[in-house]
Amino acid sequence: MLRSTGAAMHPGHAADAMPNVPEQAVSEVSAHLVGWLGDASPASQRALRERVRRGAPPTALIAMLDAYRDAPRVELLDVVVELASYRRADVRGHALQAWAATSAAQADRAIAAATIDMDPAIRRVAWVLTRRHPSAAAQTHLREMLAHDPELARELEAATASAEVEDDVADDEILWVPE
Repeated sequence: MLRSTGAAMHPGHAADAMPNVPEQAVSEVSAHLVGWLGDASPASQRALRERVRRGAPPTALIAMLDAYRDAPRVELLDVVVELASYRRADVRGHALQAWAATSAAQADRAIAAATIDMDPAIRRVAWVLTRRHPSAAAQTHLREMLAHDPELARELEAATASAEVEDDVADDEILWVPE
């Protein structure tokens, strides 16, 4: 279950505490996670779940989530949903985008989760996801969020009004989530 604080901590998040993990090790973990994601075998699904549960560097998790977003695997949605409550906002942001890519119904659920996150950067993700996956439910969640956060509402209104670039570029700028 998602926590509205976005600050869940369990053994799978232990990788955040890994100081100075060598870049090569992160690349290897990323390659394993992405490889397991691309392999439909039950053994690969178990390996991916176990590696995420034991902990993986945030950069590796983000690589896996981006790969999931490009080719969603509904049988691994539970991993993505769990990462939507990860302690670091950058991982949560990528997890929410991956979650939304799964299906229209899952996009509505991801948007609902993003709208109640404590981090304004993640609430901005809700706005972008609503633009990318429009639905009546998403609009309702977004309106409720903006009604409770007038500062963010003004910011997003200004961003929309001043967007002189293509929507995807503007969305990508808004999607930037600091570590």
